[in-house]
Amino acid sequence: MESLLKVVRELAPPAVWSAGVELSRNSEVHEVPTTIEDERSFRIIQRPKDPVITVALSEVNEAWQSDCTCEDDPCKHVIAAVLAVRQEKIVRGPVKRAGGSIGSVVHSFAREQGRLSFSRSLAWGDTRRDVPGSLAAALKAIRPGDPTVAVTREEEQIDHVLPSQKSGVLDPRTMRMLLAALARLPHVELDGALVSVSSTPLPCSLEVVDDGKGFRVRFEADGEVTEVFQNGAALRGGTLCAVIDSGLTADEWGAFRGNGRAFSYDERRELASSVIPALESRISVTIKTERLPRAVRVAPKIVVETVGDPLSGTLTAVPHLTYGEPPFAEVRGERIEIRHGDLVPVRDRVEESRLVRDLQTRLFLRLNEAKVLHGEAAINFTKLLKGWEVQGDGKALFTPAKGLQPRVGGDQGRISLAFETSDGRRASSEAIAAAWKQGGSFVRLDDGGWG
Repeated sequence: MESLLKVVRELAPPAVWSAGVELSRNSEVHEVPTTIEDERSFRIIQRPKDPVITVALSEVNEAWQSDCTCEDDPCKHVIAAVLAVRQEKIVRGPVKRAGGSIGSVVHSFAREQGRLSFSRSLAWGDTRRDVPGSLAAALKAIRPGDPTVAVTREEEQIDHVLPSQKSGVLDPRTMRMLLAALARLPHVELDGALVSVSSTPLPCSLEVVDDGKGFRVRFEADGEVTEVFQNGAALRGGTLCAVIDSGLTADEWGAFRGNGRAFSYDERRELASSVIPALESRISVTIKTERLPRAVRVAPKIVVETVGDPLSGTLTAVPHLTYGEPPFAEVRGERIEIRHGDLVPVRDRVEESRLVRDLQTRLFLRLNEAKVLHGEAAINFTKLLKGWEVQGDGKALFTPAKGLQPRVGGDQGRISLAFETSDGRRASSEAIAAAWKQGGSFVRLDDGGWG
């Protein structure tokens, strides 16, 4: 401690040094356990109503840290702690002061079905009192004559990290904030044993590996990570640390931890086209197999397949949601069907949903369902197909020919009447008369088309 004392003495202004010397005489410097390597932690216990200040000292690094609010560096509390160590005036065990032992706050975690459960308690030696709600409320409940509790500012701040739920199984976001706040506190337990807490989040990634004939998706192995908890924490080298926010749900955490989730060989296309891309948007994924089909990014589109029947005058339309040009994959319900080759598209479900809504509102069609239309209804439907990709002969068959004109001729005292288009297609007089009597706008041509 001599080298640290020398540095502190050189940097401290005379007035601050004097205040630190005075504080070392009139306070108790209580050492508390810590799991941080090359560091010792102390609490400066002053008068009963004075705040308890925590000081961390590292002789190896010639560094210090204090949670007091003064602007001095080093502050009087650091000086008092260094002098107490130098003069061997450190108090160990329960701190005695007028009014009895000084209690402390213990922060505890417990394993609970793959998650971490958090709790706090007030401790006086081996005696503990649970803190079910806020620490502030628990301190107010201490009655005159009860043992007092030494509480640091950092311990008081935990109430602000836990705005609503103060204990129990916390959600991943709250867990990450809590672990960052606990990283500098000296006494944190896991299942009753002292554990260190790191403020540095643990990177998180998944891997896709071969698993017999199928595949397996799991968290990528880290040699020092011994346990991953579903609510945003991991145990790495004996230290609790937060896991970088990946956006994974609690169910996904549960599915991919340990041995991970298995996929059969028949699910390989869905794995490559949907599962992996969805995960990659939230977390790093490493593919360690060469047996998956290659995923490509192409836009989905609607293709309307049409079939016309000249004899019955019907048009059948079936819409398909496809990928590729020409289409190599088609969406069937929640699955993707590959028409040819071994390429799979990266599914764009947002665009797929937009296209399906557009199909229903503009063409009044449902995906993969056939709709049969007759006569004039079929002709009017083909007008709606403008701008859509259409396959088959149905649209051409029910697109009316233009320029249907009467042709009048005479031969041997007889008058002939015919109706022809500019390209020579004909409609019979009988068909014209029938359409006129029915008030129709279109007439069947002799070749099965319409005019």
